[in-house]
Amino acid sequence: MKKVLVILLLTVIVLFVDLYGKLIFSQYIKPSDSLPKKVITSNSKKQGEGMPAEAVSKMLGRDSESVLALFGEPSRMEPSAYDYEWWVYNTDLSHYVQFGIWQNKVVTIYAGGQKIDVSPYHMGQKYGDIYELTPFSYEIALDYNNSSYEFELSESDVNEQPLIAIQNGWAQLYFDKFTQKLTGVRYMDNETLLKQRPYQIMYSGALMSPQALTAEQENEIETANAKQILDLTNIIRIREHLKPLAWDDEVAEVAYLHSKDMKDSSYFAHESPKFGSLGDRLTRGKVTFRTAGENIASNYTDGIAAVQGWLNSEGHRENVLNSKFNSLGVGVYDTYYTQNFTQK
Repeated sequence: MKKVLVILLLTVIVLFVDLYGKLIFSQYIKPSDSLPKKVITSNSKKQGEGMPAEAVSKMLGRDSESVLALFGEPSRMEPSAYDYEWWVYNTDLSHYVQFGIWQNKVVTIYAGGQKIDVSPYHMGQKYGDIYELTPFSYEIALDYNNSSYEFELSESDVNEQPLIAIQNGWAQLYFDKFTQKLTGVRYMDNETLLKQRPYQIMYSGALMSPQALTAEQENEIETANAKQILDLTNIIRIREHLKPLAWDDEVAEVAYLHSKDMKDSSYFAHESPKFGSLGDRLTRGKVTFRTAGENIASNYTDGIAAVQGWLNSEGHRENVLNSKFNSLGVGVYDTYYTQNFTQK
C-alpha cells in the first residue's frame, strides 16, 4: 500500500512539473546597448442557455459546414499539437476568432477580437462583474469515458484564466491582470480540455493525450504558433491604441534560432552561451535596428497561452506595448517561444 501511495505521489509531482514549469523572460535593448473554495463539476449549472444566436460559443460542437456558412472561408488553416486544425479568421482583428476542427466538428474556439460576441460576457468586461455573474472555483471535477479527473487551479489561475462550465463544454476566460478586463475566451469540449490539461490535474482512470506528431507536423505547428502570436500581439496593441507591428522575416529567423538554441542546449535565458545577447544575435543575422526587445517563454500550451503569459508579466507587457517598436519576428521551436521586437 505504501508503494502505491509513493507511486501516485510521484506521478502527481511529475505531472505538475511537466504542466506548470512555465517560464517567461523579457529583455529590452536601448540604442546604447544595441552595439472561496468550491468544486465545480461538469454537471453543475452551466452558462449558455438562452444566449443570442450570434454568441460564438454556440459553434462549439457544430460541424465545419456550419462554420463556413456563418463565417466563410478562413484566412488560414493551421495544424495544432492537439489533433484539431485551426481555422483562423484574422481579416478584421476586431472580430478575430479561431475555430479548432477535428473530425469535422468544432472542438475548441479562441475568441480574441474586441467585437466578437462572447455572451453572456463581453470583451473588456471587468473581472469583478463577471465573478458576480459566474463565481470561479479552485477545483473543477469532470467524469469522462469511465475516468474521473480533477483540475486544481492556483490563485493566479483563478485570477488570470479561470475555467467555467458552459452548455457544450468549458470556457477558459483570459483576463489582463493589470486592467482586470476580459481579453479573450477559449472554449473547449471535454476531450480537448483533457488533452491540453492547462491546470494541475489529478485523475483516476486513463490520462488522455493527443496523437504523436511527425517532424514535419511539428514544424508546421511551430510556424502556425508564430503567425498566431503576431495576430494576438497586434490585437493587444490595437486595443491599447498602438500601431500594429509588421512581420519581419529576418528577425523571425533570429527568434527561431534562439528558441532552437535554448531547446538544444538546455538553457532558458536571453544570453546564449554560443551566440551572445539579443544585440549580438540580431547583428549576426544582419538585422539593422535602432532599438530592440525580446520576450521568451517555455512550456505553454500554445502560442495563445504564451501571449497571455507575456501580457500578464510587467516586463514582457512593456515590450508588447512599446510604441517605439514597429516590427516583430516570432520564432517557435518545440515549446520554446521567442518574440523579437525592433524599431527600424
